[in-house]
Amino acid sequence: MSDEKREGLIWLGFNLGTGAVVSDILARLRPALAQMPDWQVPDPATRRVAGPGWSASTLAARLHPLLDRQVHESMEPFLRAMRRRLERDRNRVHAYHDDLRSASLKRLAALARADGDRAAADRRRETLRVEAIEREYRSKLDDLRRTYALRVTVEWVQALDLYVPVQRFEVLIRRRKGERVVWLDWHPLVRTAELPLCEAGLGLDRVRLVCDDELHLTDPAGQAPCASCGKPFCRACFPAACPRCRQAN
Repeated sequence: MSDEKREGLIWLGFNLGTGAVVSDILARLRPALAQMPDWQVPDPATRRVAGPGWSASTLAARLHPLLDRQVHESMEPFLRAMRRRLERDRNRVHAYHDDLRSASLKRLAALARADGDRAAADRRRETLRVEAIEREYRSKLDDLRRTYALRVTVEWVQALDLYVPVQRFEVLIRRRKGERVVWLDWHPLVRTAELPLCEAGLGLDRVRLVCDDELHLTDPAGQAPCASCGKPFCRACFPAACPRCRQAN
C-alpha cells in the first residue's frame, strides 16, 4: 500500500465491486444522510474526481447475478412454505387416488378368476375405471403445478447516484508478469471500508485471488478448477469457457 492517503470521491453504486457492499453501505449511510438538511447536486469538479461510472450494460452484467442471489435469499422462507404446502397437497391427492386405484385393482384381480360374459364386462369396466383414475390423478397434479407456479419479475425502477467523501488508498499488486494499482476506499461517515474489487464471482467476502496473466482480482470460485478437465483458470480472463477443454463453467 502506498504511503499516500488522499481524500477522494466515488460514484457509489457504479464503482463498488459487489451488490452486498452497496446494500450494506447504503443501509449504514441512510441515518447519516437523513441528518443532512440539504443534498446538493455535485459540481463538475466533484464529478471529475469521482471518475466515469460503468455503462448501463456493464452495470447490468455485474448486478444481475448478485440480484438473482439476493432475490432468492429474500424469497427462500416464502418458497419453503410453498414447497411444504405443495408437498402436503400432493400427498393428499396421491393418497386419495391411490386408494381408489388399489380398490379397483383388487376387484380386477378377483374378477380374473371368473368366467362368462358378465365377468368379462366387469373386467373391462374396472380396467377403464383404473385408467380414468390415473388420468384424473395426472390432471390433479397438473392443477397443483399451475396453482403453485411462481414467476418473479425484477424491473429497474429508479437509480440514485450518491457522491460521498472517502479516503482512498492505492494498493500495488505485483505478480511475476507485471503489476497493477487498485483502489480501496474507506467511508469516514460510517467508518466502513468497501470490499475489494471483484472481477469474477460474486465477491461477497473479503478473500481475493490474483490471476497470473492479467492480474484480475476474483473470489476463490473465480479461479477454481474446471468442472470438466480440472484445470484452474481465471473466469475474468476466460468468462465463456475453459481455455483447455472449451467447456462452459
